[in-house]
Amino acid sequence: GVVPGTPNEMIEWAAINTAPGAYDWSEMDAWVDYHRGRGTELLYEVGGWCPGWASARPAEVVGIRAPTEPADMQVFVDWLTAVGTRYDGNIKYWLMPNEPKFAAVSEFTGTAEKYAEMTRLAHQVLESINPDNRIVGPEVSQMSAFVVDTRMVPMLDASATGFDAGFGDGSGTTG
Repeated sequence: GVVPGTPNEMIEWAAINTAPGAYDWSEMDAWVDYHRGRGTELLYEVGGWCPGWASARPAEVVGIRAPTEPADMQVFVDWLTAVGTRYDGNIKYWLMPNEPKFAAVSEFTGTAEKYAEMTRLAHQVLESINPDNRIVGPEVSQMSAFVVDTRMVPMLDASATGFDAGFGDGSGTTG
């Protein structure tokens, strides 16, 4: 069985989605069962650490994973559909990639526009599976009266640029 200290690497996208259309849910199932069995509400990082086989930038792949978006966003939609369906009712909060810098050597190295696109897709797919699902993020690492983490400004700008002012489904927008 899984213990509370399960390494993130064991339950991340790259470790589960091992090849196109192939998923190994064993560690994730154990993690969900353990924590749900304790009555815990779960927050799961759904968009981080793209599988290396799907990476938009193969040069950034380390082992089986990359801090990138996929080359084909349909791969992300397929992942969201698989994980959202499997854990429907067990996971309600879905975190986007952690602490994006939109530059090399960070947790997410894609552009602000790609981050906004992934956030939109997560919202559309996961909330269509279960309207109670909520997308959380992006995560900000520094915020105080003296320090503001400005890495989020490009993502917010990209989202605002593509915002669907008609409050439609957002299918043609980035944010």
